[in-house]
Amino acid sequence: MINLITGVATAGIIVGTMSLIIVLSVFNGFETLISSLYSTFNPDIKVTAKYGKYFNDSLPALQSLHTIPGIHKSMYVLEENALVKHENKQYVATLKAVQPAYTSLERTKKMMVRGEPVLQNGNTNFAIVGLAIAYHLDVNTADVSHTNLSVYVPNISGGIGMQKPFHAKKVPLSGIFSIQQEIDNKYVIVPLRFLWDLTKKKHELSSIDIYLKDNSQLHAVKEKLKQQLGSDFEVKDHQEQEALLYKIMKSEKLAIFFILTFILIIAMFNIIGSISIIIIDKKKEIQQLWNLGANQQTIKVIFYMEGLLILLVGSIVGLILGVAICMIQENFGLIKLGEAGSFLINAYPVSLQLFDVILVFFTVIGIGFLAIIYPIHQIIKRYFSRL
Repeated sequence: MINLITGVATAGIIVGTMSLIIVLSVFNGFETLISSLYSTFNPDIKVTAKYGKYFNDSLPALQSLHTIPGIHKSMYVLEENALVKHENKQYVATLKAVQPAYTSLERTKKMMVRGEPVLQNGNTNFAIVGLAIAYHLDVNTADVSHTNLSVYVPNISGGIGMQKPFHAKKVPLSGIFSIQQEIDNKYVIVPLRFLWDLTKKKHELSSIDIYLKDNSQLHAVKEKLKQQLGSDFEVKDHQEQEALLYKIMKSEKLAIFFILTFILIIAMFNIIGSISIIIIDKKKEIQQLWNLGANQQTIKVIFYMEGLLILLVGSIVGLILGVAICMIQENFGLIKLGEAGSFLINAYPVSLQLFDVILVFFTVIGIGFLAIIYPIHQIIKRYFSRL
């Protein structure tokens, strides 16, 4: 009977530990996936004005950015909301106007799903549209070579009662990109000169996108940019560009950790029950140890060690099983997300991190040991008070 109760207590620790490892690793996997999706579209470092939306490209501090060691490319960017129209369909999108060198980036080529990454060919401008926007506009995604978009932006210089409320231009489509739904639903990429001509905001920028030769130089380049640009500009890395998203993901992971830890605390009552029954069952042996000269503290330590042994076995086995399941999922993707093609990935993403393994181990041991100290102390104290 005692062995059965001890086995149930150990099994509870195993399942709790294993669950913590698996769930935290899945959260890490989703965080890595989302980070990789955004990093395909977002630059390594983004420079924006600290005050106001725009700044001029002729500012002296901007002229020598390309000389900073570690920078692969620096590109001027202007973003504006616009009405995009194709035949009788229309959609409000964000125009991301970039320099032609944007299409030479490897990440730009990887995000293309139709057509070619072309923004300029001689004097002709082209647009690259997000897949979701292409669907909204009823664009023939099988062949975009003969598709033209009409782009409208407000004429902010026209005054009240103006005759021409919009600036409008047509631009042929060269391709369609797809990264993830939020981005696909938002952006149309156009040449910088096209948007300058359309908005009459020549030489105005909303950001400078910095692409690095090596991500290991991120911190050094970021600090150098801050020094060179001064306090009038904000310099943001990947995580700072999507600060709210990363904050939400970290909060969700922390919340899940605490929920599973609470469930683990409930499972610890099995250990308390198991140790209590062992103490009651071993009254005769406790009496013999007392007669042989063992004091109350020595007998407490024996039962502390018994509880710690259950905790160690449960946590180590749980860790081994959790790590094994994560590694199998990471390499073979046995547990699927749903029907093939319905998601960006077919199987649940997993990213096992050493910090999580260490955190879970010490959390289980710490909570478990705190859970057994008081009950053992009280039961032994009551027992000896009757001697």
